[in-house]
Amino acid sequence: MDNTIDAELDEVIAKRKLNYSSEKGEQILMVKLGKPRPDSKPGGDWECPIQIGERIKLAFGVDSYQALSMALQLISIELRYLKDKQKLDLKWLEMDDLGFEPIRE
Repeated sequence: MDNTIDAELDEVIAKRKLNYSSEKGEQILMVKLGKPRPDSKPGGDWECPIQIGERIKLAFGVDSYQALSMALQLISIELRYLKDKQKLDLKWLEMDDLGFEPIRE
């Protein structure tokens, strides 16, 4: 299930450039973290947008800190999916460690 949404990233507070190789040569995958903001849905709490490539997704929390924390976890999940399921050999500064904390189980 694809939970890509039609939303704006608004203010970017952090970004990271990842590299990978494809049949087209060396490629760049940008990861952007938006500033937490009040949830756009009536009665909602907080949301924090992320963008990986062209896809924007939202993480939610009861306050701005939780929304930010959930957004970082969502980035980790999405990158793990790209590495494991899509077989993208993602690198950051030529390292396999992309600098995102793994999800605690």
